[in-house]
Amino acid sequence: MIQYINSLGAAHPTRGKGKNIMKTKWKSIGLYEHPAKHQAGTFGNVCLSSAGVYCLQVGSSIMSCPPGWAAKIHKEEGDEKESAINIRILSDSVRRELKAKAALEGKSMQGLVIELITRYVSK
Repeated sequence: MIQYINSLGAAHPTRGKGKNIMKTKWKSIGLYEHPAKHQAGTFGNVCLSSAGVYCLQVGSSIMSCPPGWAAKIHKEEGDEKESAINIRILSDSVRRELKAKAALEGKSMQGLVIELITRYVSK
């Protein structure tokens, strides 16, 4: 077992154990930009934890967000289901460039494509 040690020399409480991971009751399908000005450009899924607290999930990170804003999104999306997007014709050079740019931004290629589509549709 790998044990993670923090800067003070203590074992990290959740890494490597799979415990204390937030369980969600609901997660948005769409990606949303955090409404705070200092978080501009940060996109993620709005989640409702099993404790009833809204948050913004960006990759594996969890951020706080305004509950009224999140509740509005939850009400708008409701229990909408995800649908798959298959991109079949994409040259290897474009795919590699897209993957590299996504990696530079710390995002998955799929997450970046969804973010781009979401931005385009919301304009």
